[in-house]
Amino acid sequence: MAKLSSLPKQGQQPAKPEPKQVQKAAEPAKPAPKQADSPKEESKNPWDVEAVSLDEPKAEQKPDETQEQAPSDLKPEAKAKWGELRKKASELDAIKPEYEALKKKVQEMESTPSKLPPEIETEITELKKFKAAYDVENTPEYEESVMKPYESNMQKIAEVVDYAQIDGDRVKEAMKEPNTLARARKIREALSSNPDGPELTPEEVGIVITASNDLHSNVFPKDRELRNKALEIQNALKGQQETVSAKQREAQEAAIGTAATELFGVMEAKLKPMGIFNDTALVEALKTARPADVAKEPMTAVGQAMAAKLVPVLVGKYNELAVQLKEAKAALKARGESGAIPGETGRQTETKKAADEPDEGKSLLSGLSNFLGRR
Repeated sequence: MAKLSSLPKQGQQPAKPEPKQVQKAAEPAKPAPKQADSPKEESKNPWDVEAVSLDEPKAEQKPDETQEQAPSDLKPEAKAKWGELRKKASELDAIKPEYEALKKKVQEMESTPSKLPPEIETEITELKKFKAAYDVENTPEYEESVMKPYESNMQKIAEVVDYAQIDGDRVKEAMKEPNTLARARKIREALSSNPDGPELTPEEVGIVITASNDLHSNVFPKDRELRNKALEIQNALKGQQETVSAKQREAQEAAIGTAATELFGVMEAKLKPMGIFNDTALVEALKTARPADVAKEPMTAVGQAMAAKLVPVLVGKYNELAVQLKEAKAALKARGESGAIPGETGRQTETKKAADEPDEGKSLLSGLSNFLGRR
């Protein structure tokens, strides 16, 4: 409780306690700076920092800037459309360098003709030659320089002939005349052959004569030129084919010669010890033996040709030796076989008879095939 002495007396102002009260009232305002500092402490929260970082790109979005650049007198809808257009313009500006680069590359590719591999170009050239030689009527040159002008002229002639109501064969026959003046006279006569038809004017007759002259002056000569050129190409192709065939024959003959030399060496090494190669005629026949069918494998073909020369000689030699062997065995039998075992004489006799009979060289041919290592 306050003391009575401290109370103000009547008629007096109280003592000055107010400054103290003012100071006391001002003291609660001191925490205010702490409250101002509190956001700094809260900003250390990672969640708040991340939220701020997420909001930063929104401030850089172009639509907001474009809307700010829009004229102030536009309506809200027009300003939104303005922003969209500005955004599309910015996107186009961003891809314009890439577009220009691609455009330049396309222009370079169009101006530079594509090149095929050399082997493909060679094949195409050969096919064109073949077509020009054997299918000249379907070539582009023949179509442009012969067929189109021919059809155009014949169409003009047909129109006049139909109008004149005359036989078209008579006009075609008249057009075969090689002389220009005689042809024109015959065409006039053919066009006036129908007395009941309409009378043709000189201009209408002139259409037929002019078309006929163009056929004789340009179209028919070009047709002959291209056909003669086709014959020349055909002859050239035939010459090339003959050259290729000759080279193939030379290669085959070389392969056959190599096979003959190799096979003769094998025969000589294996058969010379037997004395067969002492026959010079046989040796020469084997050296010069050549197959009739060169389409077979060279070694097989040459082996067959040599066998045809060698086998008759070997068969004759075999039969000669068989006869000599038979005579020798007969001489031994006449002397008697003192060492024969009783009961074995009959079987031995049958075996010897079978061995003594010649087989016309069959066993020799089989042995020769095995001997040479061929079947």
